[in-house]
Amino acid sequence: MNENTYLSIEEIISLPSLSATNISEDGKRIAFVKKTANWKNNTYNNQIWIYEKEKEQCYPLTTNYIDSTHPKWSPDCRNIAYLSPVGIGENQKNQIFVRSIDRDVGVQITDEEEGISHFKWDPKGEGFYYVSQLKESDAIKKRKKFYGDYQLVDREYRNNCLFYIELENTRQYDKIGFKKTIVSQLTDAEEFHIHEFDISNNGEKVVFIATPSPNMEDLMKADLYIHDMISGELKKLNIDKWLGESVCFSPEGNRLCYIASIKERDYYETHIQDGTIEIYDLQNQKIIQPLTDFDSTVTPLRWTSKGILIRWQNKTNYLIGLLSLDGNIEILSELEDTFVMDASITRDGKHISYNKAKTNETFEIYFDDRKITNENSFFKGKKKSNRSVISWHSSDGLEIEGILSTPVEFDENKKYPLLVVVHGGPAWASYPIFSDCFNEKYPIEQFIEKGFIVLEPNYRGSSGYGNEFLKANYKKLGIAYYDDIISGVDKLVDMGIADNDRIGVMGWSNGGNISVFLFYIQY
Repeated sequence: MNENTYLSIEEIISLPSLSATNISEDGKRIAFVKKTANWKNNTYNNQIWIYEKEKEQCYPLTTNYIDSTHPKWSPDCRNIAYLSPVGIGENQKNQIFVRSIDRDVGVQITDEEEGISHFKWDPKGEGFYYVSQLKESDAIKKRKKFYGDYQLVDREYRNNCLFYIELENTRQYDKIGFKKTIVSQLTDAEEFHIHEFDISNNGEKVVFIATPSPNMEDLMKADLYIHDMISGELKKLNIDKWLGESVCFSPEGNRLCYIASIKERDYYETHIQDGTIEIYDLQNQKIIQPLTDFDSTVTPLRWTSKGILIRWQNKTNYLIGLLSLDGNIEILSELEDTFVMDASITRDGKHISYNKAKTNETFEIYFDDRKITNENSFFKGKKKSNRSVISWHSSDGLEIEGILSTPVEFDENKKYPLLVVVHGGPAWASYPIFSDCFNEKYPIEQFIEKGFIVLEPNYRGSSGYGNEFLKANYKKLGIAYYDDIISGVDKLVDMGIADNDRIGVMGWSNGGNISVFLFYIQY
């Protein structure tokens, strides 16, 4: 990298990315995924890394030329499972592999033709629950060959199914102590498309969220089901709500925590969806909503003996905390200048890992609040735009925030050409951090290097500002967006830092529609 210049597009693409942190139950080790650019093969490589607390050592577990993702520690903390592709070319499909931290070889556990989308260990370490599609029938293959992948005549969809694969202990199998035995299909492919699931701590019950099909029009028809692993009984829970894609058991297995709408699902046929966390008591079938006046991004991650680990957006911050049934939250992260992407906690709630970015930084992995990686060294010797949160009021008085990016040598007495970058959604947001997840659409650093300043407005309907802000664009699409964004532009012009004669606008998805609307109204 050249000294004293902004990151090039190639360098931005090469910025390492950390994700999918997972902590072992004994609180001694962390696994996470590090993504790096492979310019030779024109692709990204995902590699699993391990951090050992006692040795204070961080090292790669898998190679960097075969993708490895979704690391999960075994209940006894001796082995780690992950997904890795098997096959050739376009026929590569993710399968579950298991590897001991003391061995150099991972053992392939599954052999699903359509691959694995996500999985979890059996709480006793005796097998895996996973989600996959059934093998494609010859009839469907023939129709696809005739009509192509995008079938306008034949609209036959295959649902995700939930499976369980049992493992048998053996000392003679590939040096790791596991052997495949029986695969059981737990859900009917004709009735359910599985989205998310969890297993009770005693392994006797499985809860899953399912829709009739993967079609967009069926997303509002999601329901919760309980599968009893002992009796084989399947029960649908009487919950008439719009459901999000997250669910977890309480430690005792007698309650569920999940994302749900505040009102019954029929209400949202003509209204904007809002959301909260809901608790369902399996014994008396009572429901409570401990956080109705909260942001709809709130998500339960795991129910521990100390409370429910939740993650939520607070304006341009993402926070984590432990929620009690009475609605109290013990905050586990800083309230300002912090963005927590992933979090993993032990069952007793005593140890936690997460990946976090601060303003003007990329993500690092933290172990019990101690930073254990140093990915921001990538910026050493480089210029970097300054990203800050600013606010203004729209024409109707509603407060709007946005991210303003300025150059290193920013002069408050100088007028700069202004570019407005509008995010999609609208239930999305822009943040003052460096990440391929949120800064991949437009080359902000190149704009700054060329002399522009950049405004990314979080207009009404953006996530993170509460349910009322999320719904503030109801029956106001277009005009309200225009007012929110133009009032931000006007503020920068009034401050004397934006040149009113040199302003451009761009956006992605819904932001692209808004950009066209802004241009049409102005010109």
